[in-house]
Amino acid sequence: GLVNVEAPHPTQEGFQAAWLERVSELLELPGDPRRHAAVIFLQNLPWFYHWDRPFAEARLLSLLRGDAADVEAFWSGFFWSPRGLSAGLMQHLKPYLLALSDRAWTKHRHIQRLSAHLLAAWHSRTETGERMLNDAEMHLALAKGSDEFRANILSHLDRWSVEDQDAWRLDRMAMMNDVWPRQRSAKSPRVSAELVDLVLNSGEA
Repeated sequence: GLVNVEAPHPTQEGFQAAWLERVSELLELPGDPRRHAAVIFLQNLPWFYHWDRPFAEARLLSLLRGDAADVEAFWSGFFWSPRGLSAGLMQHLKPYLLALSDRAWTKHRHIQRLSAHLLAAWHSRTETGERMLNDAEMHLALAKGSDEFRANILSHLDRWSVEDQDAWRLDRMAMMNDVWPRQRSAKSPRVSAELVDLVLNSGEA
């Protein structure tokens, strides 16, 4: 295949120069071959960002400033990744992820991953104690987002609250009391069913 570059284990100094040079060559190919390579490498974007942030910014995150095909390639690779996002990477991607929340996605997997990243960012705190994604940003994403996006947020919140009740108890209440939009459009039958499940599973019904 086009991309057959075995990744070495990074050292404290980062990646081996020869390996990065090979990756760079693939990412400098013209047109679709470059995008195909990018999709493969973007599946490990958090790994690249952790070990070599300048490389990740120059060679991978830069696709977000490219044409429509580049941007589509970026998200296709990014949403395949099962990895969570560090505070630094989330800060870089936050405006782009928020812009996606009101886009009519055709791929269910993208909505699942997008909603998981945004909910995790809202739950996570910075070193100063502030949310990585504040209440107003989450509220706007929920208000502008699709019905499927809102349903996925509730599905993740329900599952994560059951898995770790202590960590999510206060945030579950904050989401319902302070963040969740009140307009009728946010209360479809599907979303209402997810809300009922969330309340029943919380033991607060």
